[in-house]
Amino acid sequence: MKFSWTGDLTSFLLFFRVGDKDFFVRCAAQCKPKPSIRWLKDGREIEPSTLNGLGSNLFTISTEDSEGRNGIHTVQSVLRFMGADRSNGSQLQPFDSGVYSCVFENEVKRVESSMLLSIERKCRRQSPVGLARTPDFTFSSCFR
Repeated sequence: MKFSWTGDLTSFLLFFRVGDKDFFVRCAAQCKPKPSIRWLKDGREIEPSTLNGLGSNLFTISTEDSEGRNGIHTVQSVLRFMGADRSNGSQLQPFDSGVYSCVFENEVKRVESSMLLSIERKCRRQSPVGLARTPDFTFSSCFR
């Protein structure tokens, strides 16, 4: 089994301001056999099909899978902070602060990576804060 990642994702921290728009996080893995992927916020699963709680009114999730040579799957998932319950459809809100994780799992291994997202209140005299608009969590893992 091989497990590697880009950067130290266990301590990944992002700061944004209330009202920032179009934020998304991408997570990717190469696995054999094909993994399932889940997104979590503060340990609770974000389910795109639910309309109550942590669900489709606040987030959209898209996942792509392609099978390559020797049955190795390349899976990429994107968690977008957009939905009907957001101001202007994609604005960050204070309730978005929290620990977000993507979890890849198959019969061989479970791989999880997390980031802490902190949403600051707007302040007219401070310059915008933000380390990255599209953090990528990239794994090479879960091979049989």
